[in-house]
Amino acid sequence: MEKPEQSQIMEKPEPPQIQHVEAEASSQEKEGFDCVDRKAIGGKDLSEMPRHYYRSTKVIGSLLAFMLAYEASFLSYVMVAGALTIIDNDIGPSEDLVWVILAITLGQAIAFPINGRLSDIFGRRWFFIGANVIAFVGYLVSSRAKTINTLIGGNILVGLGGAAQIAGSAVTGELVPNNKRFGVFVLITAGLAPVTALANAIGRSFCLDTDQGWRWIFYLLAIMTFSAIVLFLFFYFPPTFHHLHKGSSIMDTVKHIDYVGIVLYSGSAASLLLGISWGGQRYPWRSAQCIVTIVLGGIGMISIGFWDYFARPRHAFLPLMLLGNWNYMLLTVCSCAASMVFYALSILWPQQLVAVFGLSSGAAGWTACTLTSGVLLGWLISGPLVAPLSKFIYVKWQLVFSTALFTSFIGALAAADGSNLGFGIAMSLIGGSGIGYIETVCIAGAPLHLHPKDIGLANGAQYSLRTIFSSLSSSIYVTILNNKIASNMARYAFPAAIQAGLSQASAAALIQVITAGNQAAIAKIPGITPQAIEATVAGAQKAYFKSFQTVYYASIAFGLVAIIGAICVKGKLMQEKLTSEIARKLQHAGEVDKQDVEVSAEE
Repeated sequence: MEKPEQSQIMEKPEPPQIQHVEAEASSQEKEGFDCVDRKAIGGKDLSEMPRHYYRSTKVIGSLLAFMLAYEASFLSYVMVAGALTIIDNDIGPSEDLVWVILAITLGQAIAFPINGRLSDIFGRRWFFIGANVIAFVGYLVSSRAKTINTLIGGNILVGLGGAAQIAGSAVTGELVPNNKRFGVFVLITAGLAPVTALANAIGRSFCLDTDQGWRWIFYLLAIMTFSAIVLFLFFYFPPTFHHLHKGSSIMDTVKHIDYVGIVLYSGSAASLLLGISWGGQRYPWRSAQCIVTIVLGGIGMISIGFWDYFARPRHAFLPLMLLGNWNYMLLTVCSCAASMVFYALSILWPQQLVAVFGLSSGAAGWTACTLTSGVLLGWLISGPLVAPLSKFIYVKWQLVFSTALFTSFIGALAAADGSNLGFGIAMSLIGGSGIGYIETVCIAGAPLHLHPKDIGLANGAQYSLRTIFSSLSSSIYVTILNNKIASNMARYAFPAAIQAGLSQASAAALIQVITAGNQAAIAKIPGITPQAIEATVAGAQKAYFKSFQTVYYASIAFGLVAIIGAICVKGKLMQEKLTSEIARKLQHAGEVDKQDVEVSAEE
């Protein structure tokens, strides 16, 4: 293994200047547009920052705001996904139930790059405040929904606003030294660790133990988001447009926004997600509905590249330079692979606990927390460890190890046959910790390979791709599971019912009742006996085990993609990015910088 070179992190500060033109090329090429006010730049190291900067109320208040906002958006997926059946029983039933979650992912997939790109250009303050207001309204609408369609409408707003809530976990990295970005990412994502770890259980407790039931999920998210809005208003003052672009005007910039790129991407992402979500669930994968929407979405994505290459928009929405950045793309691949497994299993793991291990709905909710707790553990380990450990083990090899860890232990869940709950808990916990470590390295590390002014673009594109591919994996997993359950029930449960003395009609009816979880209907089946019930349930349990086993085999394939991507990362290049440079700083935070006073006097 190569030994990392010693980085020169302490350099003599440059003389104070009114303006600072960052050295590297940005995707924004207009002459003069990249001229950045020195007051917006953090500096080469901490010695160039105002005294007590990181202990100032503005920094602490801003980080707390990002923490609350992130947690609200994270819980909006995990808690709602675990309560779908209860929600459907209350205000449904509806064939569009899947849209309750899809509305969130669709809104996020579209909004991630839009919020990231535009906040890079115009400044972040009002984009984050506005997005949180949209999410807050969405939570209120969803909390009072009396139909599934109303809930879907509310969750579209939740997704659109929630994109900024999630992206804040990575964007805050521009406010700290490059080698501290991993730590601040974990501070935001794991700052409310107990709530994160017990998200499934808390959500189910709201559903089962409160008068308002599942609505309390959205009440909690609204309260957290409103608190974040207040904190953003009073404490979050990042560089403004005029700090970031001293050579341009807002109106001139608005005229040259890449509107074509935004429309192409938004329509393509929506089309892809529709086709992916329909596949194997609402329509067969080979249906015209699925094929047409997926093909159109794919063509639209490809056309964005042609548009950027031939039209060369001044402020390209998704510039081709992203595809040409080797480390950025590989870290994005690893991040997508990990999220594909996590978000799919966050839906299927609770189902496995009920169907294979025979746990009650409430017990499954608490036990399913092991997967999320594992991710949280990975975050907590990686945050303070990645950069210091890189002095001995390249970040690249840390990533390789964590991808191998998650692939091995998540894949090992294929052996969880219903008799070894402790084994399943351990595998999900350790496998989840690998996912958490991967996310820290990839989400916090990928933007280091792009220009500081493109951090919103970097994270927006990465998060959007994660969302699209996670939706794809969820559809693939559900399709595999449903197909295997049908074939394995015929192979294991049906013969067991026949051997127990039931007729073919009664055996088929009993299997249908068991699959639906309708215990009350069992007594109405002709010829039913306790022996028949016991034998059929045992056969059904084996059928479920075999079906989930196939899903975990598919997870191994995604894990192998992550391992290959990690191995191909340029380790030395990544080490060189772990400097003490600080890209941006909040305005008027900490004691007034003497250089800023001099600059103001000259202006």
